[in-house]
Amino acid sequence: MSVLRFCGVISMVAAATGALGSAELRVVDAVRNQDTAAARSLLQKHVDVNEPDVDGTTALIYAAHENNLDLVKLLLASGANAKAANRYHVNALAEACNLGNGEMIEALLKAGADANAAIGEGETPLMTASRTGTAAGVKALLRAGAAVNAKESYRGETALMWAVAENHAEIAKILIDAGADVNAQSTYYDFKFRKVASGGTQAIYYRGGLTPLLFAARQGAVESGRALLDAGADVNLAEPEFKLTPLLEAVYNDHYDFGALLAERKAKLDGALYLAVEMRNLDYFGNRPRKPITDKLDELGFIQFLLEHGADPNAVLQTTLPGRMAQGAISVPPGATPFYRAARSADLAAMRLLLEKGADPNRPSGDHTTPLLAAATGQGARFAGGEERPEPEFVEAIRLCLEKGSDVNAANDRGDTPMHAAALRGADQIVQFLADHGAKLDAKNKSGRTPLDLALGIGGVANTGGSAHLSTAELIRKLMDRAAAQNLVQAR
Repeated sequence: MSVLRFCGVISMVAAATGALGSAELRVVDAVRNQDTAAARSLLQKHVDVNEPDVDGTTALIYAAHENNLDLVKLLLASGANAKAANRYHVNALAEACNLGNGEMIEALLKAGADANAAIGEGETPLMTASRTGTAAGVKALLRAGAAVNAKESYRGETALMWAVAENHAEIAKILIDAGADVNAQSTYYDFKFRKVASGGTQAIYYRGGLTPLLFAARQGAVESGRALLDAGADVNLAEPEFKLTPLLEAVYNDHYDFGALLAERKAKLDGALYLAVEMRNLDYFGNRPRKPITDKLDELGFIQFLLEHGADPNAVLQTTLPGRMAQGAISVPPGATPFYRAARSADLAAMRLLLEKGADPNRPSGDHTTPLLAAATGQGARFAGGEERPEPEFVEAIRLCLEKGSDVNAANDRGDTPMHAAALRGADQIVQFLADHGAKLDAKNKSGRTPLDLALGIGGVANTGGSAHLSTAELIRKLMDRAAAQNLVQAR
């Protein structure tokens, strides 16, 4: 989550004038050095309690930073200024909120601390306390007049957004009862550029426009999500950049229990089934594996849940999906169905489940690539560094398509057939299986290339050339020779 994590800038610079060498700094020096006994002694002598350190930090701010409630109360009783801030605009209340110390927050507010004094890029005490999850502190701030719908200036996020992103459901309910806007949206920026992380991995800065429910969906914060929905949060309000609804946001982040909650609350299921199949078979970089599923529902269980709740097994995903630092880009072919996506990864369990619920096994994508052709193509070069499923599983996926009436020679808009796809990837078992079931060995695609050409590394994708697979080329030659011999016998 792109919220500010301003922990309070507390200077540890030793006083240049010498610790305890100047009467004006004795209290702040003692507190900074966590010498409570010395601080008490100095306060009894009525030394100035508000004299700051060299960076403006007062004894009260230091005591709050160290979470020393007794000393905070003693300093306040001795006249410490609860509103004082250092040169970084950090005050004792900000420190108490960052620590989530509700009793300290209450004490500072009673002493006159400003409930709306912001730090950093506009982070208010209420935002910080909502993030750290102190119910007592949040209630005290609201009683003291904290603005419940204030937005920080960096991302335009609210206290409610911060609370639900940490799944502080109790805090969310308190904020909602105080008038927090459950459908507020964070700032949507017009920039569109990439950043490069270590190792050359590219990522896109998200542009904002998220609601509290989208934040909860992204984090899988089920209890907070339930509180938002109970308060009237729009279950289908999408973010503006990729048009991801809360349901799609939850699925994209592997939060299937949250997705189930949304589906039960009548969220539109458009595209969720495809995305669940995608996430189950996510391409990944071998040195950046995906995180494990920790929900009660895994992807297959969620796919079944969606189908049982009325999801269309042939619905396509209409939104663009953002890139991923860990798993690379997700490319969704226009018109591709969930069954198509399952076939591309030879996900036999998902394929069978989808067929049971009425999936069309022969419906092609927008470029007329059939699920059978997708299975013959496999995950391919995009599966960078990872391991594809064993080739026999792709053979079984193709067999399943053939049993449902798929055309073994159906070509897409590029003229590629399943045999072209198998030859290009050097999949000898698939080539043999296709040939045994009537696949043409001499078909030419629209670049004029045959499967043998592709096996030899001639042509390839978009006629750019490819890797040679000599065993596949030899197999195709043998199959062609066998077919020619059979034709000769039949001719006689």
